[in-house]
Amino acid sequence: MKRSLLSQGIFIIISLLVTQFGYSQFSETFDNTTIPANWTNSNSTSSTSTNAFWKFTGNPGYAMGGTQDHTGNNGSFAWVDGSSPDGLVVSLTSPSIQPIPNMYLDFYLKRDIGTYSTTHNTFTVDFYDGSTWHNGVFTHSSNTAGGNWELFTVQLDNFPVNGNIQIRFNVNKNGSTAFYDDVALDDVSLYIGYPPTPNDAGITGIDTSTVTCKGLNDVKAQLSNFGSDQLTSATVNWSVDGVVQSPLLFSGVLDTLGGQGSTDTTLTLGQYNFPSSGTYNIKVWSEDPNGVFDTINFNDTVTSEVDADMIDLQVEDMADVSCFGGSDGYVKVTSNGYAPTYIWSSGSTGDSVTNLWSETHSVVATDSVSCPDTLDVIVNEPPELMVNLLEGGSVPCYGDNQGMVSVEGQGGVGNYTYYWGNGDTDSTRSGLNVNTTHNITVTDGNGCQATASYTIFEPNELEVLTDSYNKNAGCENQIGAISVSANGGTSPFSYNWSNGSTSSGLNGLSGGDYTVTITDDNGCTVTETYPVYDLDVSITNLTPTLIANLSGATYQWIDCDNGQPVDGATSDTFTPEDNGSYAVVITSGNCTDTSRCVEVLNTSTEDLIGGENSFKIYPNPTSGEFTMSFGSSAKNVEYELINAQGSVID
Repeated sequence: MKRSLLSQGIFIIISLLVTQFGYSQFSETFDNTTIPANWTNSNSTSSTSTNAFWKFTGNPGYAMGGTQDHTGNNGSFAWVDGSSPDGLVVSLTSPSIQPIPNMYLDFYLKRDIGTYSTTHNTFTVDFYDGSTWHNGVFTHSSNTAGGNWELFTVQLDNFPVNGNIQIRFNVNKNGSTAFYDDVALDDVSLYIGYPPTPNDAGITGIDTSTVTCKGLNDVKAQLSNFGSDQLTSATVNWSVDGVVQSPLLFSGVLDTLGGQGSTDTTLTLGQYNFPSSGTYNIKVWSEDPNGVFDTINFNDTVTSEVDADMIDLQVEDMADVSCFGGSDGYVKVTSNGYAPTYIWSSGSTGDSVTNLWSETHSVVATDSVSCPDTLDVIVNEPPELMVNLLEGGSVPCYGDNQGMVSVEGQGGVGNYTYYWGNGDTDSTRSGLNVNTTHNITVTDGNGCQATASYTIFEPNELEVLTDSYNKNAGCENQIGAISVSANGGTSPFSYNWSNGSTSSGLNGLSGGDYTVTITDDNGCTVTETYPVYDLDVSITNLTPTLIANLSGATYQWIDCDNGQPVDGATSDTFTPEDNGSYAVVITSGNCTDTSRCVEVLNTSTEDLIGGENSFKIYPNPTSGEFTMSFGSSAKNVEYELINAQGSVID
């Protein structure tokens, strides 16, 4: 809205004149007129007449204007100077008035004998019902109270109405030429009347002062007493643009219309938050005068418009920060203030600010008319731009050289482009070697960038670990057992045995070969075979000594080179005298089996001469006892023993 520079502070009282029992539908105050205007003989008009023309009849020498009406505020009134002894009748007739129901007539009359006369003239009121004049519906022939203004009411609703009506006021000197008192008339009002009740409250005004400050402002209205009893309590309701607010409970004393005290009071109904400039519709109505139901409702409610003329501060243009963590934000504001000044929370002045971070920026607009207005502007920034790895970065299995990397942009403002270090612009690269590094730059629609590096790794080699292994099936007892686990690769792992088992271990095995395949989460596999024997014919080789691992059995060591048993070699431990290949035949219960052949070297020295002059030493090498043998012809032999460090042994 266009703001006015006029300072306003107006308390609007309802435009209809409030009478004793109702609201005026026709009134004449005789104010702001010029002579001849009021009680004159010129048949002229009265500029303040509500409906049409007032007319005077009588001697022109007896009509004058006044300078102070019944309110004491130097207003005008109509009057007749009774000091001229002419014996005539002077009349003042109203214009034609449209009839109303329940008609009542109010007027203020002032009569004073004064210093020139002790004789009263006769003041009368006539009523025209549209076809017939009814004379003397009101007569007054005495001094008014203390010679002051006095309010009179004439009930007209008992007369028939046949068209537009008129009122005629008469001052009759009764044909005498003596001095008479002056007669003055003011504030003639014709209104819809209601019989007075003891308890009757009403709203007679709303404060329509222009609101110039945003936020909470007082809302005021005038409460009046129209009852014949004093008003000590009432409920005053109010609403703004149809939204009912919390009512005000009036408690006090308002006098009756004819009393000496005040009949009305201005109340602060509460506060209302006026958010912006505009026109607000205020409605105020009263209820429950003196705690009882209000039976007369014509005067209960008043509606008025209140203008809010405030600085309205708004964003005209702005730009958020382009990249996360940046400072290129921009805000420009505007307002309807008169030559406003702007101060920002950063200390900057003017209607715009630049180089802003992402945060809330406050600005205060001030002018010479209204209260300052504050606006908080939030400058946002996009989410941080990042490179999100979708797939790849390592090969699935050890030894695989076909690595790949697939990425996507995340955050920022979208519309991503991709650039790899080798010049590729796709979001995916493939066929990459292990232990190579690849750099990617992602750019969004605002030109913001994020980078990442990915090295192609391979997992550790997948291996089978033997946790426990009993290769002896115990002949017919089936006590063989195998337990394995995975090492390396990528967990979790699955197990698949040649006998159909999928656990990591087997028990109760008879003789045979058992093969396990372990598969990791990437599908990589490794296989291992475990033989299980009906008898344990395994040998521990502690060169030059061989030990059969199965105890409690029958043993016969054999020379694998000729397949012949070795004489006397029937223990589980066997130390050959000569280099060669040896095995053991083991018998346990009903089972007999032969071990694999084991090569034994460095068991003894070579024959020095051969035949009768031969020489042997065994076991050799040794860390304990050993045997030396000589041929049958050897006599007076001298020898020197040298250890592995080259020292002579005494």
